[in-house]
Amino acid sequence: MAGLNEALGGGGIHHVGLRVMNFETSIKFYTEVLGLKILIDCPHPWEPDIVDHICFLDTGDGNCIEIFTGGKQDSVEFDQYRAGTYFHLALRSNKVDAVVERARKAGTTILVEPLDVRLVAYNGDVKLARVAFILGPDGEQVELFQE
Repeated sequence: MAGLNEALGGGGIHHVGLRVMNFETSIKFYTEVLGLKILIDCPHPWEPDIVDHICFLDTGDGNCIEIFTGGKQDSVEFDQYRAGTYFHLALRSNKVDAVVERARKAGTTILVEPLDVRLVAYNGDVKLARVAFILGPDGEQVELFQE
């Protein structure tokens, strides 16, 4: 991938970090329901007093989700360790329907059942996709995206 983005000297997303309330439940969800593979599972290397554990999970193409312990239920006040949240995380899949069924059997909430969508770019190009949304253990939305 080197050279795709000159300013970065590479490009693409390496990982997205997610702080969770129940580390074991989240690891089980992402590995057993979604099939991600654990790459790294260790104490936090530079902030051991704030976050005691991290786990890198490979989504299947080298891009990762990094799971952190220490998630909080509410963030009423600004908190630098919960300053932002993401709306959803989209994972590439060529088995959207099968993954949704596996998630359903695992007791996962299905937010949006698999459906075909037609996405139109600003230049008029059309991309067809099949998508679904499921709910992760900490309330995070996970989109399954099949081109």
